[in-house]
Amino acid sequence: MLKKIYNSTKNNSFLGKPLNFILMKSYPLFYFKNLMFDPSALKIDPELYKLIKNLQLNPKIPLFRDRLHEIEEFFSISHFGLIKYYLTKGGFPNTPKAGQVLIDFFEHRTTTDKELKEAYTDAAFHYSVRLMLGYEKFRFIIPYVNLIKSNTEIPLKDFKVLDYGCGLADMSLLFAALGAKVTLVDLDDKKYEFAIWRFKKRGYKPNVIKIKNTADYAELPKSEYNLIFATEIFEHVRDPLILLKNLTKSLNVNGFMIDSMGGVFERELVGDHLEEALKIGKSKEYSKYYNEHYKQILMKKELPCLFKRVK
Repeated sequence: MLKKIYNSTKNNSFLGKPLNFILMKSYPLFYFKNLMFDPSALKIDPELYKLIKNLQLNPKIPLFRDRLHEIEEFFSISHFGLIKYYLTKGGFPNTPKAGQVLIDFFEHRTTTDKELKEAYTDAAFHYSVRLMLGYEKFRFIIPYVNLIKSNTEIPLKDFKVLDYGCGLADMSLLFAALGAKVTLVDLDDKKYEFAIWRFKKRGYKPNVIKIKNTADYAELPKSEYNLIFATEIFEHVRDPLILLKNLTKSLNVNGFMIDSMGGVFERELVGDHLEEALKIGKSKEYSKYYNEHYKQILMKKELPCLFKRVK
């Protein structure tokens, strides 16, 4: 609620600046609260909540704290070291400062693929901390799981899942726990190594496709997958239409794609959002191809991201 109020007033110089100051001071309280309790949004589906808890390295502690321990173990950093990082460099996760720090990694570094790859390499730790402690995606995927189940006759345990631009792979990790066979695709950096480590730490062995260059697109098998995650990815590639066509060819007809863009390009040109990506994504050609091949499953604002391949 506080964040919603902040977003509605941040452009008001009279109200926005003091309110921003208050919220920045309050965020550490949210951070430490999450160390003690699981977010209530995780509990909307008791069965999936239980599954998520069992996915933790230590199911007896709150999810946030467990994720914190993952960061500490993989990156060999203490909790004190993380707090120091928040206070001196990165800002607390899910704060305006942390968002700006991420944007700064890519300032004037998106023109060439060499610069962009180096920026992602440099940002890998900050990106990982932010995804793990600010934007865990279990809450995002929970409402979609039952929606997928109700729109297919194939058991989820028999699904083949492609997580393209997997980040830290929360969503595909949940599907692995449901029995699905998962393939992880992302730029080859420390963040991607962390995603793979998270699977192996829990006894899962995902297929791995590493992308070496930001100009490259993974070679994918034809008509292989029942579900593709394409969350926060199309705006980060040079040509989203090429990627969309590649993903479509690898997705079975009547297979599902979760696209966080909701089939449209409503993104700002900031950070690692690429100018050419936004231009192509807003083109008639992109829209035509998307609409010919995909149907939105549920046209509701709260669940806009699930699509089925129809052609």
